[in-house]
Amino acid sequence: MYKSIIQDGMFTYAITPQTILTTAGSTPSINISSDSDFICTHLYASILTNGIPEAPVLLTMSLASGELFSNVAIDMCSFAKIIVDVAGQQEISGNPYLLIQPMRIPANSQINFAIQNGTANTIIVQVQMVGYKVDSNF
Repeated sequence: MYKSIIQDGMFTYAITPQTILTTAGSTPSINISSDSDFICTHLYASILTNGIPEAPVLLTMSLASGELFSNVAIDMCSFAKIIVDVAGQQEISGNPYLLIQPMRIPANSQINFAIQNGTANTIIVQVQMVGYKVDSNF
């Protein structure tokens, strides 16, 4: 049975910020807790860099069971907030990715991320999945 002190079960799952070197990758994961399923409604991301990205930062998401969230890697620069740290920080863009249909992820699932930095700069990346915790019997 799902129990929460947060109204309507609003919740955010996020990967810890990842420092990714030039043309390198990172493979963090998120474990969905056992107390409830998670309905993801928005995907947020931020990229901190020392220059405007001239190449894609690619994101692939999958469940540990192997199910992919997309058929190809998605360029995070299309929806991430990009913060350029040159002569003080300045934001370039940033719109959350609103899922057309909310995605239900079962309790005890693991979400794997593969992030590939195609830019000429070291970047710091964080991805957040925003949505609701719901009773897994619902």
